[in-house]
Amino acid sequence: MTKLFVIIVVLFVIVAFVVVIEEQEKKERERQEFERQERERLERERQERLKEEAMNRMREQKARERQERLKEEAMNRMREQKAREEAERIKNKYAKAKVFFQGIWVTRQQLSYLVNFSKVSGMQGKKLRDFLSNLGKTNHLFADFTQEAENSQKEKEKAKWDSYSQTKQNHGYRTTSTNTGQAQSANVNSFYQMFGLTPETLTSESLKRAYRELVKKYHPDKNKEPDAAEKFQRVQRCYKYLKGELHRKTA
Repeated sequence: MTKLFVIIVVLFVIVAFVVVIEEQEKKERERQEFERQERERLERERQERLKEEAMNRMREQKARERQERLKEEAMNRMREQKAREEAERIKNKYAKAKVFFQGIWVTRQQLSYLVNFSKVSGMQGKKLRDFLSNLGKTNHLFADFTQEAENSQKEKEKAKWDSYSQTKQNHGYRTTSTNTGQAQSANVNSFYQMFGLTPETLTSESLKRAYRELVKKYHPDKNKEPDAAEKFQRVQRCYKYLKGELHRKTA
C-alpha cells in the first residue's frame, strides 16, 4: 500500500512537473510570438515613417522645382517684356529720328514715302511744306504738317487780332466782340493753368522751371502717347506767349 502511494505521489509530481514545464514553454512561445509581432509592428511603423518621409521629400522637391520653374518663367516673361520695350523704343526712336529733305525736316518713315513720290522731286522749302500739309489731310503719316500749318495759321490770326486790338485801344476804342474777348481771356487763362502760374507768380525763374517740367513730360521722345506731339507744340506756343507777357510785365 505504501509503495502504491509512493508511486502515485511520484507520478503526480512527474505530471505536475511536466505541466509546469509545458506551461513555461507555452509562456515562452507566447512571449516570443509577442516580441516577434512587436518587432514586425515597429518595422512596419519604421517603413511607413520612411515612406512618409520620402513622400514629403518628394513633395518638397516638386514644390521647389515648381517654384524655380515659376520664377524662371517670370524672369523669361520679364526679359521678353524688356526686349519688346527696348525694340519698341528703338523703333519709335528710329521712326521719330528726322533727316533734312529738300529744305524741311522729315522722319525716316515720311522720307521712305517721299522718295517714291515723284511729284515732290521739284519742290523745296515752303512749297514742299504746304504740299505735305495738304497731304496730311488724307495721309496720317503727314498729319503733323497739317497740325503745324493749322497752329501756325491760328497764331497768325491771333497775332493779327492782337495787333488790331492794340491799335484800337491806342486810338481810344474798345473791341466790340464780347465773345471774342472772352475766348481770348479763356485762352490766356489756359496758358497760365498749363504752366501752373498766375500773372502774379509769373517770373523768369518760375516760367523756366515750369517749362522744363512740361518738356520732360510731353516731349515726343519721352512721351509715347499719340497726342504727345500736339501737346508739346502747345507747350511751345504757351511758353512763347508767356515770355511775351513776362517781357511786357517787366518792361
